[in-house]
Amino acid sequence: MSNLAIDMSDEMDKTGFNRIRTRALWKAVQCGSNLTGGVTIGPNAPQNGWGAFSSSMETGLGGSIDDIDITPITKPKSAKTKREMKTVRLIVDEPIIDEENLCRRRILAELNKLSIMEAQEAKYRHVKQMEEHDRKAAEEVAKLNAQQQAEGLARQQAKMMEMAKQQEELLRRQQELAAAQANREETRKQQLEMEKQSRERMKQSEFFNRVYETHRHFSNQYREILEMLKAEEEIKKAIPDELEVIKSCQEKFDSLIAKCKRDEIANEDVVCAEHLLKTVTALNVKAKKEVERLEEMRIREREEEEQKRIKRLEEENKKKLEEEKKLQEQKKLLRGGGDVVGNCQRFQEYKALQKNLEKTEESLAQFSKDETLKKFRSDCQKAINVPVNAISAHSASHLSDKFRKLLNFLQKQTVVVSEKRITSATHPLGPLYSLNYLAVKTVKQGEQCVSSNPEAAYPIAAVVIALWTEMPEYGKLLLAHFYKSSPYLIPTYWERKKMETDEEYYKRLGFLYSGGEKEDMDKFLKRQSGIMRLYCAIIVTPHNRANKSKPHPLPLSEAWKWLTAFILLPPKADISATMLLEMLEVTGHLMMSTYGAQFRKLLHLICISYLPLVERVTLPGRGGPVTRLRGFLEGLISGKSIPPPKGLLSPNFW
Repeated sequence: MSNLAIDMSDEMDKTGFNRIRTRALWKAVQCGSNLTGGVTIGPNAPQNGWGAFSSSMETGLGGSIDDIDITPITKPKSAKTKREMKTVRLIVDEPIIDEENLCRRRILAELNKLSIMEAQEAKYRHVKQMEEHDRKAAEEVAKLNAQQQAEGLARQQAKMMEMAKQQEELLRRQQELAAAQANREETRKQQLEMEKQSRERMKQSEFFNRVYETHRHFSNQYREILEMLKAEEEIKKAIPDELEVIKSCQEKFDSLIAKCKRDEIANEDVVCAEHLLKTVTALNVKAKKEVERLEEMRIREREEEEQKRIKRLEEENKKKLEEEKKLQEQKKLLRGGGDVVGNCQRFQEYKALQKNLEKTEESLAQFSKDETLKKFRSDCQKAINVPVNAISAHSASHLSDKFRKLLNFLQKQTVVVSEKRITSATHPLGPLYSLNYLAVKTVKQGEQCVSSNPEAAYPIAAVVIALWTEMPEYGKLLLAHFYKSSPYLIPTYWERKKMETDEEYYKRLGFLYSGGEKEDMDKFLKRQSGIMRLYCAIIVTPHNRANKSKPHPLPLSEAWKWLTAFILLPPKADISATMLLEMLEVTGHLMMSTYGAQFRKLLHLICISYLPLVERVTLPGRGGPVTRLRGFLEGLISGKSIPPPKGLLSPNFW
């Protein structure tokens, strides 16, 4: 019990209980000195004992409870201290006779007992609290364990469910693998079946190809036999039995082809086809020998006829040699002043036209240089350029309108151009300048417009013929400018003069220079072909209805003269083939219908005599013009007719 009290005291002292208890004891001791009659604390104490104690406290007894030393007694640390403590105990242990001291001791004992009981109760309550805490902790632990067990069980169940799913997935995959394996087995079987079928098809294809190849050779042999039978009726009489065999072979091969179409061909059929080919080949060889025999008989007969023909050819050769000599003599006569010309008469006409042009240009020299007349010259040019550039085969009224505007202006009438009234009569030389400018403009239309669009030549030619008929001077200037821009229309090939520069010489040939550089051959040929096509278009284009009764200013005979003169000239590379082809394409249809057999003879002469010369002078890599010419002539030889030129206007167009 004392140990428990000590433990309780120690426990309570932690909260300051010893200090409170000591102060209470001290107050009791102070009250005890005033008590009388030997009153003690307890049930025997007087009823007013506490009142006396209280009144004595109120009177202000000396001292303070805070002055009491409540420091616990510690264990002595030395021998001296121990002796002193022992002496104190002896003194204490001595009997206290004084009632006051005894009362104090009793009070202290009671207070001590009370303190011990209070400490025990506090300890009991603490123990109860600890037990309650332990109970709650145990409940919490049990609850936590139960929760952990529940969670563990849930995890175990989830794990088991996951394992079940995995097992299901594994089972499903096993089933899929088994199905895939079965599919692979089925696919392999199908593949093997397809390979088998493919081999069968390849075998059938091989049989078919062999039969087809055999049939091709068979057909060739059979065709040769038929051709020989058609060409030689006498062979049928020589090999009648073989003809029956050939017919039988053809029927058998037809049955084999029918089997091929039904995909029923077999190796036996291939062997049969090859046997039929051998049979027909042997019959073909026999038929050829028979043809050779018949041919030998004919050769002997032809040899006799050949001797007669040789005699005739010798006579014809003599005539050709005589004609060739005449032709050479004619060529010598056509050479003059170093320049090679095709026709003396046409060359004389060219000279007359050039003199007239030189005279015109001399008259206009001062007029063309006068700066004060620059605006007038520009107006004249505009009055000509606008209608000329607008010429097309759009309609008859359109063509008549352009012709009328040009004619009115050349005849000194007033015309309206760009809302401005213009007349060539403003200056005395205005009409002549305009006439010459129109001739130059017409040739340039051939170089620029017709060379790119050949069909444009025919509406231009229609207006030119109408103007030429009304104003012959315009025709003379036009021809002069044609010949100046393209001497091949004369026809002639200019020879180079002494001390003449390259630029001067090539300009006389019709080449253009830009920045001191000569134009390339392709551009030159394109321009020259445009000039030639426009010149030929003027020849073949008929009059309009108003001038139908008047003679054509450039008739078809000019084309005939040009052709006969041109092929007498030694050809030049590129240009000769180009110009000749343009003339034949544009005028050939009309010349064939007009001259008939004579024109065919001329074409024949061009083929056998002139074309080889052109091919001989053609440079490597420049065979385009001569190839086109050869193709045109070969078409005529094979029986083709010359069609009318595309774009040619009908006789009653306007």
